[in-house]
Amino acid sequence: TIIDLRRTELEQEVAYIYIYCTFGGVELFVPPEWNILNEANVLMGGLEDKRYGGAEKDLLHKVILRGNITFGGVELKS
Repeated sequence: TIIDLRRTELEQEVAYIYIYCTFGGVELFVPPEWNILNEANVLMGGLEDKRYGGAEKDLLHKVILRGNITFGGVELKS
């Protein structure tokens, strides 16, 4: 699954993204300045942040990833 949020702006201070991925993969395209925190349960899978590290982080907003990743993977890209 490919989800592209690169042209999205955060209105609230905290936003939640719920991901349930089993035996598959998710490519999540987000702006490089988003402050993303991982609270997802990962079992025999992975969650990898492949965004470029050069952007200044937005400290006023944060995005929290929640859900379950089982035998699959999630990649954050910009």
